[in-house]
Amino acid sequence: PEQASVLVVGAGTGQEVISYALANPGWKVTGVDPTESMLTMARQQVDERKLAERVQLHLGYLDSLESSSPFEAATSILVRHTPIWDGVSANGSGSWFSELTSRL
Repeated sequence: PEQASVLVVGAGTGQEVISYALANPGWKVTGVDPTESMLTMARQQVDERKLAERVQLHLGYLDSLESSSPFEAATSILVRHTPIWDGVSANGSGSWFSELTSRL
Protein backbone atom coordinates (compact mmCIF):
# COMPACT_ATOMS: atom_id res chain seq x y z
CA PRO A 1 0.00 0.00 0.00
CA GLU A 2 1.05 3.58 -0.51
CA GLN A 3 0.37 4.53 3.12
CA ALA A 4 1.12 2.18 6.02
CA SER A 5 2.38 1.99 9.55
CA VAL A 6 4.84 -0.88 9.98
CA LEU A 7 6.34 -2.36 13.15
CA VAL A 8 9.79 -3.95 12.97
CA VAL A 9 10.62 -6.11 15.98
CA GLY A 10 14.35 -6.55 16.39
CA ALA A 11 15.34 -3.42 14.49
CA GLY A 12 19.03 -3.88 15.27
CA THR A 13 21.26 -1.50 13.32
CA GLY A 14 18.31 -0.27 11.26
CA GLN A 15 18.85 -1.90 7.88
CA GLU A 16 15.30 -3.24 7.69
CA VAL A 17 13.54 -0.06 8.83
CA ILE A 18 15.67 2.05 6.49
CA SER A 19 15.00 -0.27 3.55
CA TYR A 20 11.24 -0.07 4.11
CA ALA A 21 11.30 3.71 4.50
CA LEU A 22 13.41 4.30 1.39
CA ALA A 23 11.36 1.95 -0.77
CA ASN A 24 7.99 3.23 0.49
CA PRO A 25 7.84 7.02 0.93
CA GLY A 26 4.33 6.88 2.41
CA TRP A 27 5.20 4.41 5.15
CA LYS A 28 5.89 5.22 8.79
CA VAL A 29 8.15 2.61 10.34
CA THR A 30 8.66 1.88 14.03
CA GLY A 31 11.63 -0.24 15.03
CA VAL A 32 11.92 -1.88 18.45
CA ASP A 33 15.10 -3.35 19.89
CA PRO A 34 16.39 -3.94 23.45
CA THR A 35 20.04 -3.30 22.57
CA GLU A 36 21.10 0.32 22.97
CA SER A 37 24.32 0.01 20.94
CA MET A 38 22.39 -1.38 17.96
CA LEU A 39 19.81 1.41 18.06
CA THR A 40 22.55 4.03 18.36
CA MET A 41 23.89 2.81 15.01
CA ALA A 42 20.36 2.73 13.60
CA ARG A 43 19.66 6.32 14.69
CA GLN A 44 22.85 7.52 13.02
CA GLN A 45 21.86 5.90 9.74
CA VAL A 46 18.27 7.17 9.95
CA ASP A 47 19.57 10.70 10.56
CA GLU A 48 22.12 10.48 7.72
CA ARG A 49 19.33 9.52 5.31
CA LYS A 50 16.99 12.20 6.70
CA LEU A 51 14.29 9.66 7.56
CA ALA A 52 13.65 10.72 11.17
CA GLU A 53 10.17 12.08 10.31
CA ARG A 54 9.02 8.63 9.19
CA VAL A 55 11.18 6.27 11.26
CA GLN A 56 10.75 5.94 15.01
CA LEU A 57 13.19 3.81 17.01
CA HIS A 58 12.27 2.47 20.43
CA LEU A 59 14.75 1.08 22.94
CA GLY A 60 13.14 -1.80 24.79
CA TYR A 61 10.77 -4.69 24.34
CA LEU A 62 7.29 -4.82 22.88
CA ASP A 63 5.63 -4.32 26.26
CA SER A 64 7.40 -1.00 26.74
CA LEU A 65 6.36 0.36 23.34
CA GLU A 66 3.77 3.07 23.82
CA SER A 67 0.31 2.02 22.70
CA SER A 68 -0.72 3.74 19.53
CA SER A 69 -2.93 3.18 16.54
CA PRO A 70 -2.63 -0.38 15.27
CA PHE A 71 0.10 -1.17 12.77
CA GLU A 72 -0.92 -2.47 9.34
CA ALA A 73 1.99 -4.92 9.35
CA ALA A 74 4.75 -6.24 11.56
CA THR A 75 7.98 -8.03 10.79
CA SER A 76 10.31 -10.02 12.98
CA ILE A 77 13.00 -11.39 10.71
CA LEU A 78 15.60 -13.64 12.35
CA VAL A 79 14.47 -12.57 15.82
CA ARG A 80 12.20 -15.04 17.55
CA HIS A 81 14.85 -17.74 17.87
CA THR A 82 17.15 -15.34 19.74
CA PRO A 83 17.08 -15.86 23.55
CA ILE A 84 16.92 -12.12 24.24
CA TRP A 85 13.37 -12.14 22.81
CA ASP A 86 12.15 -15.15 24.85
CA GLY A 87 9.81 -12.88 26.77
CA VAL A 88 7.93 -9.73 26.00
CA SER A 89 9.84 -7.77 28.61
CA ALA A 90 13.28 -7.68 30.13
CA ASN A 91 12.14 -10.05 32.90
CA GLY A 92 10.81 -12.58 30.36
CA SER A 93 7.15 -12.23 31.26
CA GLY A 94 4.26 -12.34 28.85
CA SER A 95 3.58 -13.94 25.52
CA TRP A 96 5.70 -12.61 22.68
CA PHE A 97 3.28 -13.62 19.95
CA SER A 98 0.26 -12.26 21.83
CA GLU A 99 1.97 -8.93 22.37
CA LEU A 100 3.01 -8.75 18.71
CA THR A 101 -0.42 -9.58 17.32
CA SER A 102 -2.12 -7.17 19.72
CA ARG A 103 -0.27 -4.37 17.90
CA LEU A 104 -1.93 -5.17 14.57
